[in-house]
Amino acid sequence: DGEVTFNDERSGTSFAVQAVNATVSLPLAGKPLTAGGSARWNGQKVNLKLFLKDIARLTQSGSPIELALDAQPLQVAVSGLLKLDGGIDLAGQANITSPDLRQLAGWGGWQTTPGGGLKDFSAQGALSLGAGRAVLSNASISLDGMKANGLVRVLTRSDRPKVEASLGIARLDLNAYTCLLYTSDAADDLLCV
Repeated sequence: DGEVTFNDERSGTSFAVQAVNATVSLPLAGKPLTAGGSARWNGQKVNLKLFLKDIARLTQSGSPIELALDAQPLQVAVSGLLKLDGGIDLAGQANITSPDLRQLAGWGGWQTTPGGGLKDFSAQGALSLGAGRAVLSNASISLDGMKANGLVRVLTRSDRPKVEASLGIARLDLNAYTCLLYTSDAADDLLCV
């Protein structure tokens, strides 16, 4: 059981990971790095597997990477190229799933409004990840039983993530996001169907 804490005083970014239980194979230069294990972040257990072909190339041309993250609110598998030159730059193919995007946003520290929908999310496509942004292009996306293809950009530099998308959608059903306000003797409540 270990703990990892990260503080970036320039940006004010910080986070802590508890209950770290990991095995890391730190190679000689030019050899692959592998890591696997689990940790607890924001109250959720996270399982992680990592393969990095050449750690010495990270700050130069970049290194091939394979990453698998498995937590209750999020599952991610990425295969691509990671470069650390003034920040994180990751490009490759990604497969992302989440049973509940509201729960995922809460886990990430963002507040969401109550409501229906935003369930059973999955996305596959070309991922570009950098400082404060994630872009998924040539994507196949599923949300609340609806299917779409196109591009999604998530900007995370503010209190709430901003999502921009250009998608072709086969069927748009907004009923999952409809809420009714009803009044009871105790309080006003939202009923989302």
